[in-house]
Amino acid sequence: MPRFANLKLGAKFNLIMSLLLISLFLAAAILTYKREQSLVNRVAIDNARSIARQIVETRDYMSSVVKGEPDNNYNLVPQVVATNVAKRMTAGSDYYVRQVSLRNRNPNNRPDDFETAQLKLFAAKTTLETSSIVAQKGREVFRYMLAMTAEKSCLECHSTPAAAPPEMIALYGTANGFGWKEDEVIAAQIVSVPVSVTVAMADRAFRQLATSVAIVAAVTLVLLNLVLVLTVIRPVSRFAAMADEISKGNMDVPELPVGGHDEISVLGEAFNRMRRSLAAAMKLLEK
Repeated sequence: MPRFANLKLGAKFNLIMSLLLISLFLAAAILTYKREQSLVNRVAIDNARSIARQIVETRDYMSSVVKGEPDNNYNLVPQVVATNVAKRMTAGSDYYVRQVSLRNRNPNNRPDDFETAQLKLFAAKTTLETSSIVAQKGREVFRYMLAMTAEKSCLECHSTPAAAPPEMIALYGTANGFGWKEDEVIAAQIVSVPVSVTVAMADRAFRQLATSVAIVAAVTLVLLNLVLVLTVIRPVSRFAAMADEISKGNMDVPELPVGGHDEISVLGEAFNRMRRSLAAAMKLLEK
């Protein structure tokens, strides 16, 4: 405290305002960072939902328009088309797309424990979408899952093995993927992205905002300091200079300029009256 008491008024003001602005900045920074994280998470969910729905809609559209074409061209199988579209949609991005099913034919579509639990919830229609952060291959991943239901057109290939394209039977056999019922949840579309990507997005937005806030805080501090100097420190310095001259017996010191009715102006006028009174008293004593 003695060190603080020995500081000049301007230094005290700058120190107090700096601490106040830093405290406000840190509080705003914490709240802003949390808000940015929440916003980025919502954006990630929206993007993942959009990708998943486009893939599901692609599959549903293909299953409604193709008839016997997949028998001669495996690439026209609705799910194959949807998978290839998904790869093109996410090429060059951090998003990863796959389909999982409890009755998978393709081994690549076998669900892990987390996905199995979610598929069971989807099958009970407790919910038809979910998102969470899970550990995957040693890193945290934001994962979105959207339930896929069997359309009437899907049953044309998934009712019996005889209805399926021959190439699909040759690839995966007849063990799974048949006996579907309309509106039954048969799979889930998964869209995932590393958490580090969403965190980086939040950090980037936060840094931009923090830079702007820091600039505003610095400009505010400079302007406040300028106002303090012009309205308080400079007049007080004049008061001190006048008092010092009077204490030395110099009564010819010029009066302080007074240009208002605020407290500083009232104090300045009081100093001027004091100087005039002392000067008059000194002249009387000289006589």
